[in-house]
Amino acid sequence: MSMDMDYPVDLSEVLDIVDSSEVVIVRFSTVPKRLLIDFRCATTEAPLVRLVRRARSAEERFRELRRLRPGVQLPDQIMTFHWPKDVTSLERLGVLSRITDKALRAGHPDTETQCRRVYDELLALERDELVAAVTGEGYQTLWERGR
Repeated sequence: MSMDMDYPVDLSEVLDIVDSSEVVIVRFSTVPKRLLIDFRCATTEAPLVRLVRRARSAEERFRELRRLRPGVQLPDQIMTFHWPKDVTSLERLGVLSRITDKALRAGHPDTETQCRRVYDELLALERDELVAAVTGEGYQTLWERGR
């Protein structure tokens, strides 16, 4: 099930953010959760790839990162970008493989499994959101057909 939307994405800029950043947040149009990618490692900690709730502020996001990664010093910045396309396009356009490859270069082979698991979770959340939109669950109707 694809919701391939024709919204432009500067793919080279997205890939540059992935390549040059220590911590990245991806915001989606189709899923309320955010994808958090922390490429940094510590002696006992591998890169982190997981879904997180929307933060109300940058301070809240840094507090959450400190809670999730107590053994890793906070980064100077967290880069973020909006992904206006469907989740499958992350894989189709090579963004998922770029994330996975960079995380694997840190020397933790289980990171590939973690990336795939989070991607599958994103797909399921997007599918659930689409079903909810079609059935009206959690959505308000803007107009109804007259009876």
